[in-house]
Amino acid sequence: MKVAPKSSFRYTIEPELRFYIQCPYCKRSNEEKYWIKFLICKYCGLISKVPEDITTKMIKLEEKYGKPSQIY
Repeated sequence: MKVAPKSSFRYTIEPELRFYIQCPYCKRSNEEKYWIKFLICKYCGLISKVPEDITTKMIKLEEKYGKPSQIY
């Protein structure tokens, strides 16, 4: 199983909290609304593991900014 690269993670909070993780195979960015442990690429279908420190960061961001439906 491939592991998503740590440098491929970014997020936005406007208008809602969204996470963007790059697929390690096709290099396309996948948008997620909630924290995840495994990325299933929407473009090539590859299942890859998200590094634990990124998952932890996602959880902390959700705690700080709220889940997408709670931001408004």
